[in-house]
Amino acid sequence: MKQSAVENRSIASGTLPDPKVSLGIMNLPTDTWDLDQEGMTQLKVGVSQMFPRGDSLEIKKDQLQIESTKFPLLRER
Repeated sequence: MKQSAVENRSIASGTLPDPKVSLGIMNLPTDTWDLDQEGMTQLKVGVSQMFPRGDSLEIKKDQLQIESTKFPLLRER
């Protein structure tokens, strides 16, 4: 049970986190909700993705895979 949990964690730790999408509206006139009423109305759309440094994902994945190999040996005791 613990072995499969650690193996699954190793797979998950080797993947990038989900990207984040943001959407914003600034200076929207609330009396008419007309986007063309004011020249200052702004729409903002963004997408961001975190990329870890170097090989840190691969190293963490390898560490967990190695840790999962100890469980068969512990069961033999």
